[in-house]
Amino acid sequence: MEKSEILKLKAQFDDYKAEYSNIETKEKRKKELIPLMQANLQKRSGKDDGNIMCIDGKEHSLTSDNVEDLYAIHGTLIAESSQNKVTEVADESREVANERNKYGPDNIYPKK
Repeated sequence: MEKSEILKLKAQFDDYKAEYSNIETKEKRKKELIPLMQANLQKRSGKDDGNIMCIDGKEHSLTSDNVEDLYAIHGTLIAESSQNKVTEVADESREVANERNKYGPDNIYPKK
């Protein structure tokens, strides 16, 4: 999934979350929002169902009707994407540093 689509889905979930948390939102609408949140998380995680180990140390189901479970999954997916970005930047920096290093497995340090 492209980065722009992931960002769009994240923003969409944030909108659902804000609407759900609004004190003026009726219970009927809240019940409509839960399947929308579930579908959003399923698209972002690439899974249709199942559990995801979250950063709170617990497994939460993608099909859960408990909004706190869905929020935990959302937070975990955000943390994973941030971690992936950090890893990507670190790998690029490491590659640049290795290219500058004139010694390596093929060109070892000279003996004195």
